[in-house]
Parts: sequence; structure tokens; C-alpha cells
Amino acid sequence: MIELVGSELVKRAADRAKRREERLKAQREGREEEEPTEE
Repeated sequence: MIELVGSELVKRAADRAKRREERLKAQREGREEEEPTEE
């Protein structure tokens, strides 16, 4: 049970990091072309 919870936490953390990275990347690319209005 503990192992499952731990692995799930790691999975969630990795997913969060991935989404965050993608968001930052998109923001960077968007800023290069034109500043994003949403923030």
C-alpha cells in the first residue's frame, strides 16, 4: 500500500513537472513571437 501511494506521488510530481515545463516552453516561444496576453 505504501509503495503504491509513493509511486503515485512520484507519478503526479513527474506529470506536474512535465506540464510546468511545457507551459514555460510555450510561454517562451509565445513571448519570442509576441507577448502573451493571458497571465
